[in-house]
Amino acid sequence: MALELPGDRGKSRLPWVFGVLLLAMLAVVLIYSYRTDIRLEDVLGNMAKKNELISQMKTDLLKSVEAEKNAVLADTDEESSKFARESLDSESAVNRERTLLGQFIDSGRSAAEMKLLGEFDKCWDEFQKIDKELLDFAVRNTNLKAAALSFGKGKEAVSRFERALANLGEAESSAPEAQQVLKRAYSAVSGILNLYSLEAPHIIASSDKRMDEIESEMNSAADRVRSDLKAMEGLVQGEGKTQLSEAESAFADFIKINAEVLMLSRQNTNVKSMELSLGAKRKITAQCIESLDALQKAVGSRSFRATR
Repeated sequence: MALELPGDRGKSRLPWVFGVLLLAMLAVVLIYSYRTDIRLEDVLGNMAKKNELISQMKTDLLKSVEAEKNAVLADTDEESSKFARESLDSESAVNRERTLLGQFIDSGRSAAEMKLLGEFDKCWDEFQKIDKELLDFAVRNTNLKAAALSFGKGKEAVSRFERALANLGEAESSAPEAQQVLKRAYSAVSGILNLYSLEAPHIIASSDKRMDEIESEMNSAADRVRSDLKAMEGLVQGEGKTQLSEAESAFADFIKINAEVLMLSRQNTNVKSMELSLGAKRKITAQCIESLDALQKAVGSRSFRATR
């Protein structure tokens, strides 16, 4: 039996111990490397999805703006409503994409991205607030309706008035008071034409002050016509009275139409929607796009550092 020295047993186990330690270290390295690869893949996938969402948000935002412009420029209620719905649908798409983007940014826990997303949210809230008011104006089309009424029924009433007084002049041409009748008839026609010509400036006026000024001129013109018609009642005889009655009826119709034109014009929805579209809406749109550009740049910058 061989003699075993006290240190021999420990020496015989050293290679085995070193082997176990080496395998353990190798396992740790492999596991760490594997997990790092997974984490890197997740980072890259997260970045790609965020970039895709931001790009789509910009696309849908601009689609909403384009549809809004079409709603403002449309000349019928049907078209305005159609484009307004398209604009709101695109806004809804942006809201859905923003929700998903927020989830990806929250999982990445980037303070810079969260800050930039918050800045976009403030801008986007203002964008939607402006759009709600703007599209409500656009679909009502009160200025267009006022113009259609003025150029349609209003013009027809004026033409009836002119014809009635022209016939009155012929009927009274041989009467003793013919000159006075013709003078009053000419003055009345001039007055209603002046009144009618003021409707167009009223329809396109952008301020209440300017509308007040125009309506004051209208009232003066209307009073002039009433005065002339009243004066002719004491001058006209026979068949002329029938023509005068027709003129008075046409003028009464015109005054009713004029009141409706002014009521629609006062709402000024087409003018207001255009002002918002070219002013506040254009400004907030640019700010929202800038916010998304900055956020996309931050996402790309972070992904680049992660892959180094």
